[in-house]
Amino acid sequence: WERALPRVLEELLGKLRDAFAATALITLGLSLKARLSVLSAKPLTAVALLAAKLLLMPLLMRLVSQLCAVSSHDSVNFAFLYGMLPSAPTVVVFAREYGQPSEFLAALQFLGLLLSVPFLLVSTVAIELPTVADDSASRLLRLCSLAAAAASTLAAALYIVQ
Repeated sequence: WERALPRVLEELLGKLRDAFAATALITLGLSLKARLSVLSAKPLTAVALLAAKLLLMPLLMRLVSQLCAVSSHDSVNFAFLYGMLPSAPTVVVFAREYGQPSEFLAALQFLGLLLSVPFLLVSTVAIELPTVADDSASRLLRLCSLAAAAASTLAAALYIVQ
């Protein structure tokens, strides 16, 4: 295809494309209908999956990056933080598409998202601690603890509301 759209049309479609990405994510999030009460049916499974995602996955990513002889310390830290990112809701979408029960997965994905944010924040600060001066390190730790407390308060409020 050698022809291009007119510039005005290209800019308009580009803005619509950018706006659709956020709308699609919000729509997908609203369609998950995560009810945390569903997790009480299989609590051991839920705890095991969350622990594996939040604790084992970052360590596994770091170990694999070191085994692959990644020489940059920043790249190894990036692999660790990448393993801490919450999982995408694609699994829930595929479960719904193929007629599998998705309520448990949606609740687990929502809880994983709520729990991974404080872990990400604390891990990022902990990784940066060796590179900062003593005065700024204590300031950074206070800021981190304040942010973790705020995130925990928000998560507790959301849990109580449901």
